[in-house]
Amino acid sequence: RSLCSASAGVRIRATFLCGCAVDKATSLFASGWRLLNSREFRLFLIVGVTQFLLDAGLFYLLHWLSGQVTLANVIARASAALVGFGLNRTLTFAGARDGAVHAQLLRLVLLWLLLTVLSTALIAAWKAVVVPVLPLPLHEATLAGKVLVEAPLVLLSFQLARRWVYR
Repeated sequence: RSLCSASAGVRIRATFLCGCAVDKATSLFASGWRLLNSREFRLFLIVGVTQFLLDAGLFYLLHWLSGQVTLANVIARASAALVGFGLNRTLTFAGARDGAVHAQLLRLVLLWLLLTVLSTALIAAWKAVVVPVLPLPLHEATLAGKVLVEAPLVLLSFQLARRWVYR
C-alpha cells in the first residue's frame, strides 16, 4: 500500500467516526430538548416552583428562628416533598396513580434522603466558606446558597422521579 492510500483510509474512517459522533450528539440534544419541552417536564417545573417557594420560605423562617441549617433544611425539604409528592403523583406523572402509592412513597423517601443529605452538606459548606465573605446579612446569604444548591438538583430530581419514583 502506498502512503497516500493509507492516509486516505484514515481520513475516511475519521470522517465516518466524526459523523457518527455528531449524529449521536445531535440525537442526544434533540431528545433532551424534547424532554425539556414536554408537558410532563413543564408540570414538574410548576410543581417544583411551588415546592421551592414553600421550601425556601420555610427554610428562611426556620433558619432565622433557630440559626440551624440542618434543622431548617430537613424540615423545609420534608414539607415541600410531601406537597410535591401529592401534586406530582396526580398531575405531573398522572399514569403513576396506577402504581402502588406505598412503593412510590418509599422510593420518594429514599430519593428525598439522598438529595437532602447532599443539599444540607452543600448549604452547610456554603455557610461556612462563602457566607462570611459576602456583603449580605447572614440569613439572606444563607438563603442565596440554598437557591444555588437546589437549582441544579431539579434536573437530577426530575430524572430520578420520572424513571424510578413514579414508575
